[in-house]
Amino acid sequence: MKTTSLTIALTAALISANTSYAQQDVSYKKCKKWQSKIEQLHEKRKDGGSGEQMEKWRGKIKKLKEKFKDYNCDQYKRNL
Repeated sequence: MKTTSLTIALTAALISANTSYAQQDVSYKKCKKWQSKIEQLHEKRKDGGSGEQMEKWRGKIKKLKEKFKDYNCDQYKRNL
């Protein structure tokens, strides 16, 4: 009986660890995608455009930076 309880507890712990790792992997991929998009938009702004277009890009950059912060992407910053 004790062995069964221990087996169940270990199995649950392993599943939880794998789920956490998978979530971190997804978060890293999202962060990397957002960082890449932010850099692309900065490059577009450097190249110039109409005032309206520049404001749109600036707004998109701001939203992406908010997502970046909300998902705690700073923890991956060195690897991005």
